[in-house]
Amino acid sequence: MALKLIINMPIRNVARSTAFWQALGYAFDARYASDSVCSLILGDDMIAMLHEN
Repeated sequence: MALKLIINMPIRNVARSTAFWQALGYAFDARYASDSVCSLILGDDMIAMLHEN
């Protein structure tokens, strides 16, 4: 059985956080994105859901 780790992280600004993590070389899953939420891919089975607080 494959396990996935999903972490919810409150942030202040999705656009700024997305730009920061992309500059570090991380990718995002566009299927789980909106104006106030984005899905940061940390590994094969690790995702951080960044959501505006």
